[in-house]
Amino acid sequence: EYAQALQTIGSLVRKFPAPLLQVLPALVEYIVRSLNPHIQILRNCCLKSATILVHNLVRKYPMIAFNQITQRLAVGTRNGKILIFDLVSATHWHSLEGSNQEIAALSWDNTGEKLASYSIEESQVKIWETKSYFGIIGSKPSLKKSITIEKPNKPITPEHLLQINSEFQFQWITLNKLVLVRPWEEDHYKIFTI
Repeated sequence: EYAQALQTIGSLVRKFPAPLLQVLPALVEYIVRSLNPHIQILRNCCLKSATILVHNLVRKYPMIAFNQITQRLAVGTRNGKILIFDLVSATHWHSLEGSNQEIAALSWDNTGEKLASYSIEESQVKIWETKSYFGIIGSKPSLKKSITIEKPNKPITPEHLLQINSEFQFQWITLNKLVLVRPWEEDHYKIFTI
């Protein structure tokens, strides 16, 4: 039943992504719970569906990012928090609170040691250090850098981002360079060196 529920959620993500924006953190939490390593039968029956669903969420929603190496999934919320889940242990790893406005996009660097967040309303790109020194225990992410950029010249909503998702980009191009492509701006291409 849990695997079928995940498949149904996947269908909703493909067909109706905008209405699900309000409940993305709860959806991700539901997916993470299905991967609980202490309930092996649940994890085994849901692993394939959960994996497909995570990849679909990342492709559809710019405010969700996954790092393959660390197996961490980050979700930007409408209230400015970033929730980070560890998919190996199926736990909520950390919450980052450095923004008061909605997180529009997230991007992990290739190593999973840095997470970049972008808030349109705050006009800020933030770089978070997420490196684990002792596995999960003993490490706490911290804000490494905050970069203010110009405000958009027209209002942009998360629903609008979903419509232009193929043109909008927020991703690491090297270990210390990040690109932000905002197709709604005249000067739409920005590169940040970290």
